[in-house]
Amino acid sequence: MVHTVCLLLAAFALFVFPQISNKYFVLVPLIGFGIAWASMMGVPYLLIVNDIPKSKYGVYMGIINMMIVIPMIIYSFIFGWIFNNMLDKQPINAIYFGAVFLVIAALLTMRIKSNHKNLSNT
Repeated sequence: MVHTVCLLLAAFALFVFPQISNKYFVLVPLIGFGIAWASMMGVPYLLIVNDIPKSKYGVYMGIINMMIVIPMIIYSFIFGWIFNNMLDKQPINAIYFGAVFLVIAALLTMRIKSNHKNLSNT
């Protein structure tokens, strides 16, 4: 749930960022986005670490890294077309596009089920 909230915080930050005209108020959504970024960089690994054999950490962490890097490579090849043809070459639309996908990621994150005992009960 914490990761879901962090993703929604980032989406909210991207939604409000273009509406801010005071340069000092820009820091508020950027702090929220920074918190979400920290979650995005760490939580995917934490979600799987208890489910993989200790002798295979390197292999599985490499696979997780590929699941991050391969979409980034695909994005770098196709986003120019998306920006030019679907987002009307408007940077604000690209920001909103990212925010929408963060909301989608948050919704998908809520579908992850934990099969581990609650640590407070141990």
